[in-house]
Amino acid sequence: MNNPAKSPSPFHRAAIAVYVIVVVVTAGATVGVMVLWQNISLRKQESLQTVFEVVKLTEDTVDPAEWGKNFPRQFDSYKRTVDTERTRFGGSEAFQKLDEDPRWRVLFQGYAFGVDYREERGHAYMLRDQDQTERVTRFTQPG
Repeated sequence: MNNPAKSPSPFHRAAIAVYVIVVVVTAGATVGVMVLWQNISLRKQESLQTVFEVVKLTEDTVDPAEWGKNFPRQFDSYKRTVDTERTRFGGSEAFQKLDEDPRWRVLFQGYAFGVDYREERGHAYMLRDQDQTERVTRFTQPG
């Protein structure tokens, strides 16, 4: 007798389906892990370069505009400190506080602040203000 071709049993079909699903899930997980590994490797390489260098800077570079080429957001913030406008918080105008309120002169009499007590200005003026203040030029101070 000839055996006609038997169709696979439902159990056999289910086993094949489970096998195919396991292979597809394993392949997908493998691809996912490889993509994650590649992303981590890329981020590690990026972390070694802290800034995108447009201009080579050295310790001797003092021009803020040169630094601004590599750090544009920080330079923009720095440039805004140059504005000399008076606000209710003081602003960047270097007015003499001693002239505004004479009680300060009495309070600071004998101290360097009794001679020169100006409103602090923006970061761009910091070194210039420290060099030119009369508290430093007329008084010898410790430190």
